[in-house]
Amino acid sequence: MRTKANKADTLPVVNSIETKLCDLALWSTKHVAKYLGCSEVAVRTWRRTGIGPRFIRVTPRQVRYRPGDVQAFLDSRTLANTSQVVNA
Repeated sequence: MRTKANKADTLPVVNSIETKLCDLALWSTKHVAKYLGCSEVAVRTWRRTGIGPRFIRVTPRQVRYRPGDVQAFLDSRTLANTSQVVNA
């Protein structure tokens, strides 16, 4: 059952029909933070320090992310056990 959500709180659609369209969309910092379950400040800090997902600077004040780059970031931080170290 779907519930109504504010437009700002809605993540890009990821169902089978619209997945290809989602891959073409660019995500804002807010969408990335919501998707990753962290704050926008964390995403901005990662971007500034170079440890976050790759991003696109659309204008001097506008940054966007490709969904595939966000997924690649998650994949690069996936570990098999707690003794492994994440490469920053």
